[in-house]
Formats: sequence, structure tokens, C-alpha cells
Amino acid sequence: MHTGGRSSWQMFDKDFENFRRLPNVPSSDYTFFHSDKETISVGTQLIVIGTELEGTVVWRYELENHKWFRGPSMISPRVMYGSASWGSNAFFAGGIKMDNNMVPVVVSTVEKYNSDTKMWTMLNGMHKRRKFSSGCFLGGKFYVIGGRDENDENLTCGEIYDEANSSWELIPDMLKDITFMSSQSPPLIAVVEDNLYLLDSSLNELRVYDKMQIFGRNLVLCL
Repeated sequence: MHTGGRSSWQMFDKDFENFRRLPNVPSSDYTFFHSDKETISVGTQLIVIGTELEGTVVWRYELENHKWFRGPSMISPRVMYGSASWGSNAFFAGGIKMDNNMVPVVVSTVEKYNSDTKMWTMLNGMHKRRKFSSGCFLGGKFYVIGGRDENDENLTCGEIYDEANSSWELIPDMLKDITFMSSQSPPLIAVVEDNLYLLDSSLNELRVYDKMQIFGRNLVLCL
């Protein structure tokens, strides 16, 4: 859990009874502390990806050492990707990277990070380039949902990664009934007991993903 300030995090047990403050990230870069950061837990590590003056940087916290370490860097450094973790592996799909002329480019690139080996592996790319997407694991498979393409158009499709075949399946119209706003955040999703839920923030509706491959059924949302 990120608590703001100088990029400090707290960890807690599943019953929210015991909290422990993590050490501050030992970066001395002003840009890192005052720019957006993306965080994911994998295995017993916390991975934080942000921006420093020299570009995209990866910091990892190791629970057994109660300490932060720099790196290892992504093979293709980028931000604004869709990500999710499963066991000791974390997957990072799409996002924005800088080309050789320092121009931001939306990509379909996918990488896997293994917390046991501390190594990145490049995987086959998605069908679509996408940024600001959301990722999750459902039924043991990595899903990437929504986002925007290289023309900054909203994507209603999703994709599923089959690790056994190293291939992607495109799911058309997965978000076809969702209302998009001008300043759209990544899809607000959560997986609970192998059910995938999405919050349609424009209508304040909670939807559940069905096997017909759309977010169709509305649920009662109590505020």
C-alpha cells in the first residue's frame, strides 16, 4: 500500500491487523519521487516502476531482506502498461516507451518477470498496441483489457495469453457496453473467487464478466 510522501509503502496481513512500514526507496532522483509510479507484488517481492532523469527505472523490495534493490531493468522499458502477477511471475503488456528520438510510442510488447530468478523474458506481442489497459489473471490465464491504441482511441477489445502456446487470443467487444469518458482511467477491475468484475465509473455500475465474453450483467452497487 502506497502512503505518499517520499514514496513509502506499508504492508499488512490479510486480516488488516498487522501493519509494517517499508523502508523508503533509496533513490536520490527528484524526478522519481514527483512522478507517477506503477506497483505490483510478485512472489515475495514488490516491484515499483517509475521515471528518473535517465529514463524508466525498476526498484524491487525483497521481503526476506526487508530492503530495496535497484533493477533489474525491463528489456523494453516502458510505462502505462497492463500488468498482473501469478505466483512468482508478473506479466507486463503494452504501454508507452520512448523511441530513439525520445518520442513516446504505444507498443504491443509483452514481458514476464520471474521473482525467483530476477530475470525478464520477452514474450510474443499482443494483437493490438495499447496503453492505459488493465491486466488480471482469470482461470489461470493472463487477461489484458481495454486501454487506448496508438491513435488514442478507446479499445473495447481484450486479449488472453495462452502461455502453453505462447499465443494471444483477441476478444472483440469485451467492453462494448461501457461508457467512455474524455479522461478515461484504465478499466477498474477486480477478480474475486475467479469472477471478474468491472466498475463502470460513468454510470456508477458494477458489472460482472460472463462467458459470452462481455461485461453485461449489472450488480447492485451500495455506496
